[in-house]
Amino acid sequence: MLRKLLPILLLFSVSSGFSVEIDLKKSWLRWKGEKVTGNHFGPLKLEKVSLDVKKGLISGGEFVVDMDSIDCEDMTGKWKKKLVTHLKSDDFFSVKKYKTSTLKLLGSKKLKNGDLKVKGLLKIKGIEKPINFVVRKKGISYIGDLVFDRTKYDIRYKSGSFFKGLGDKMIYDNVKLSFAIQLKK
Repeated sequence: MLRKLLPILLLFSVSSGFSVEIDLKKSWLRWKGEKVTGNHFGPLKLEKVSLDVKKGLISGGEFVVDMDSIDCEDMTGKWKKKLVTHLKSDDFFSVKKYKTSTLKLLGSKKLKNGDLKVKGLLKIKGIEKPINFVVRKKGISYIGDLVFDRTKYDIRYKSGSFFKGLGDKMIYDNVKLSFAIQLKK
């Protein structure tokens, strides 16, 4: 019986794509926010990553990010602590209420240069919005940058789109997430 089912199971797994194993210890995610007078950046912890691949395309998957892990690498001491605490507050990511953010991958298409244009749903602070970004396969890793407009996720603190007269206190709306997802060998 199992011999008869094996070809059917193999055909199903090939036709629907398959999950690749992710090395979370070698994968990373970094954020960068910019303001008129400079920028801040740092890591975020990937709690869980799944990636489905079919015929060289990303057919599905999910990133789960531990928002309490947000850190800042361009500052030290009390100013770093103040910024990180502020990023976790309701002015930004409301981490006490929303412990994780997620990115659901819905599919991809190959671009002329071989990169993949991925479509997905980004969920921050309980708000889910469609998003597109480009991913490049480099060795056994998928790398890329995802840029999102924070105001679409109810993060309006010092946004020039909502508040006038901020001068050099204005924080730009776009936040950049850079990532490398490494597959297990």
